[in-house]
Amino acid sequence: MKSKNQLDILIFDYIKNEKNWINLINDNFPNPRKYFGWQKFHRVILHEKQIIKIQSIGSKSYIPKEAYVTEEYQSIKAVDKKLFTYEPNLVNLKKGWVALKINFFNGIILEDILNEKGTLKSLTFPILKCVIKLSMCGIYHPQLRARHFVVNAQKKICLIDFGNCKNCTILDALIKNFGIFKIKHS
Repeated sequence: MKSKNQLDILIFDYIKNEKNWINLINDNFPNPRKYFGWQKFHRVILHEKQIIKIQSIGSKSYIPKEAYVTEEYQSIKAVDKKLFTYEPNLVNLKKGWVALKINFFNGIILEDILNEKGTLKSLTFPILKCVIKLSMCGIYHPQLRARHFVVNAQKKICLIDFGNCKNCTILDALIKNFGIFKIKHS
């Protein structure tokens, strides 16, 4: 009988959490066009022409400080108008809740292109150019993955996720982003 009570508590907590999210999003960003990701303390939505990353921060959140959208905001500010016109903006929604707003880049996730066509030939130079520009801003991106790049119809590339990025020297960024000396972890 104990496991039934635990399951009831788990379901109740899940429903309560979802209701809180629905209210928070409807109060601040009504009628989102799309949901890109959701976790207990983090949601990513498309609202109007912006990506909104909403996060619970602080002692009640399991998200580590280095993964807060407030930290991601700093990295995006450093690359704004150099990789893409992100126009980042932080918005405090209510105590312990913050949203990062950036401009939406319309395209297809690189990972999906690779799954469909299986080739990187025409995208190799644009990807290298994007990572060089990122490095020249002094940003080390530990998660340069195909799902973090979006490609539009003109083969322009936009890096869309800056979670866990670190500010560093240009040389360190180049070395770490390109994995020279086998220090790249992703």
